[in-house]
Amino acid sequence: MKERFGIHSIFVKQLICFALGNAIIVLVMTAIFLNAFQLAREEVYDRMNAQSEYYLETLDAQLENIYNLEINFFYDRRLVFLMEERSSLSDYERRDALLSLEERLQAIQGCSNLIQNIYLFIPNTNYMITPSSAGRMQNEEDWALLDDYMQDNVSGLHINENGMYFLEADRHSISTQNYPSHIVSIILSREEIQKTMQTMIKDETSGAFFYRDASVILDTGTSAEYLGSNILSLLKKDETGIYEETQRVKIGSESYLVITKESPSLGTFVQYSKEAPIMYKINRMKTFILAAWLIILAITVSFILYTQRLIHTPMQHLLGAFNRVKKGNFQEHIEEKNNSEFAYLYEGFNEMEDRIQDLIQEVYEQKELKQRAELKQLQEQINPHFLYNSLFSIRSKIYREEYESAEELTELLGRYFRYLTRNAQDYVELSQEVDHAYCYARIQASRFAARMEIRLAELPEEMQKLKVPRLIIQPLLENALEYGLGDKEENGLLEVSYEEKDGRFYIHLEDNGSVTEEVLEKMRESLQKGANEKGEVTGMINIHRRLQLYYGGMAGLEIKRSVFGGTCVTICLEGEGKDVPFADRG
Repeated sequence: MKERFGIHSIFVKQLICFALGNAIIVLVMTAIFLNAFQLAREEVYDRMNAQSEYYLETLDAQLENIYNLEINFFYDRRLVFLMEERSSLSDYERRDALLSLEERLQAIQGCSNLIQNIYLFIPNTNYMITPSSAGRMQNEEDWALLDDYMQDNVSGLHINENGMYFLEADRHSISTQNYPSHIVSIILSREEIQKTMQTMIKDETSGAFFYRDASVILDTGTSAEYLGSNILSLLKKDETGIYEETQRVKIGSESYLVITKESPSLGTFVQYSKEAPIMYKINRMKTFILAAWLIILAITVSFILYTQRLIHTPMQHLLGAFNRVKKGNFQEHIEEKNNSEFAYLYEGFNEMEDRIQDLIQEVYEQKELKQRAELKQLQEQINPHFLYNSLFSIRSKIYREEYESAEELTELLGRYFRYLTRNAQDYVELSQEVDHAYCYARIQASRFAARMEIRLAELPEEMQKLKVPRLIIQPLLENALEYGLGDKEENGLLEVSYEEKDGRFYIHLEDNGSVTEEVLEKMRESLQKGANEKGEVTGMINIHRRLQLYYGGMAGLEIKRSVFGGTCVTICLEGEGKDVPFADRG
């Protein structure tokens, strides 16, 4: 019962309307809250995105400028003078060149507070120049420092255990110690870069870090380093392997809003901010919305219980009674103990039930009488030409002394008429109906062997016991021979085949006649209307109607174009046909 009506029942509609009426204000508040929450989150993303872009543009520009200064340093001609110990320089000129290079390193260091120190190594003459000193490498520590820097064979920015530094060397000329002729290393200050990062951080609930070479290389504090690895493990990447720009991740019970940017120098920059402090005021609205929903829930439950006792239970009794009537049970009446409106409704239902039972019995009897009359009429519509043509065929075979063929034709004719004259049953097994139709087909095949071929498939075993109305196949064969193949002088074809699909059974009668599409369409319209253009009920229409009556409207005839080019008439049968009462038929 519940499955039948679902949300379309009056009770459910009443509950839905009641709940909607009470919940509309809360739904509006919820929509406002969600919209405000989303706008606040987008505003935070926009602010973080603008900060990150400005910061990275500024930082990358400074780093690029530092690297360009390092490269331009190699064009200083005084480097050439200091590369050879036996150059023509006097001590004064050599000292002047050293001081000039030291001053230039000081100028480079002064151009950016990100530069912590600068080293210029000239291995061939053992010189090491910094912004604060210029002289020869005197001990193993100086050479060890040079060796540490020379572990990186690639020019550019390096970040490792030795720190952060730009390295550039003249690898085209090699000194006697197998070093490049001169090497410049600009040491960057982690602390200064971290200070620039901290300008974007308002409090301890937010932070930022750089991620490169599978590790966090710079962060704004110890908490950022701890959160960095956790946040990175939760960040999503796009199809190209790049982190999505704006994301929301959850670590433990805390959610974080995250912005990721790519820096050409320092790798991936990640800025994050804890969501809860930002959304604190908006989240307070959740409490009010939850309280409103609880109140509506309590009111709805009370309403359901009251309606269930007052209206729904009596209505269920009435619907149950309708369901019993639907199944064909007209014997059980319903009663109402309380003197309410349902008592009058129940009384009217009981009277209607009795009246329907009487009317159904009358209609059923009329239908049965009419159906039997139509069947009788169909049986009487035997074509007399078929009878005397068959007798003439037997006479001709006897005259030609074809006694076995005449005997076979006589037996077929006898079986054919014996089936017609036994009227005790209106419904027979399909095997009997097929045998009768095949008798007719073989008789005609004997007569028209020169004009056509009749192919009769064997009836499948699973279809043999099906109950079907009498005379549903032979009239269709007769129509096919008379109208479908009537103008065929040779090479005519009539085929009968069987098919089972999805629990239904089909009998196909196909010919290769020259029927037009217009005629096929008229035949289909006649089946739908129940009469032809002249208002007559033909044999084909009669068969279609009887099949629908017997199987409850789920069976009948279908007409389409045959694969052989003519007409294909398909008899559709249900898997469990029964002579059911009329009241239960569809």
